[in-house]
Amino acid sequence: MEREQFSAGAIIIDVETTASDPAEARIVQFAAYEFGTQTSFFAECDPGVPIPVEALKVNKFVFDPNKTYTPIKDVLSTISMLLNTKLPVIGWNLRPFILPTIVHESIRHNVPMPSLSDLETLDLTPIAAKCNNDPLLMHWRFWNGNSPVHQRKEPKKNTRVERDVELIWGLFTTMILENPDLDPALLDQSMLIDVDGKLVKQGGEVWFTFGKYDKGKAGKKSLRQVVLEDRGYVDWCLQAEKMPEDFKRHLRRLASQYAATRYGSPCRVDPGQDWEAEARRLAHETATPHGDDC
Repeated sequence: MEREQFSAGAIIIDVETTASDPAEARIVQFAAYEFGTQTSFFAECDPGVPIPVEALKVNKFVFDPNKTYTPIKDVLSTISMLLNTKLPVIGWNLRPFILPTIVHESIRHNVPMPSLSDLETLDLTPIAAKCNNDPLLMHWRFWNGNSPVHQRKEPKKNTRVERDVELIWGLFTTMILENPDLDPALLDQSMLIDVDGKLVKQGGEVWFTFGKYDKGKAGKKSLRQVVLEDRGYVDWCLQAEKMPEDFKRHLRRLASQYAATRYGSPCRVDPGQDWEAEARRLAHETATPHGDDC
């Protein structure tokens, strides 16, 4: 990603939830700001589950039984609409928490979402850490007019999630848009493939983020290489009970696509090898456009 990509706008998003685990968290508040059109979005919803005291201390959410809340499906539909604009998506803890939470909620409520791998995302958390900038200091600069192109600003929002979106906008402005010393490499973040982040896409290839082929290790190999060179490792990942289902679904799909390049003609399917069978089917369809059985 390059700084020029933000010239057409981008979407800053944040959520407040009932838990810190994306698989268990329920959204109680959602806020977004599209700074190209200067459009804001905010919604509160009934999570449908009791909110732990620990979560209430963080999100400051006060449930009012007499209040009409936005149905979670409507909130998720709005999020889907925003993500489908194809604008870059910006957030704090975006990759490890916000996007996985949204995906889990969309699955839970059967609301279609664009694939994570189709999104251009920018998580400010690792950038702030690498820049050695104190987020509170940057926030202070932004709101107190020490930012070159902005006048003094005062937070206008009442809810925690809306104030956080304003904070993120301030951080993004200071760290990215107005930073003359920005290292372009900090914008080169990998894209999530599965909701748990076990597969990511960077530099045109898909990589593991765990195990012996972890992209951060000396022995790293792209998924394409692993599929062609170490079929047993792919099978192990697909058969391991501890592996998340979303990861297995994407791994099976991608492994089938990559393995299909090995088959130039129709083949009989070996029993029990689902992803290899799919690879052969894909290769067969390429070789025989009508998809006749072999």
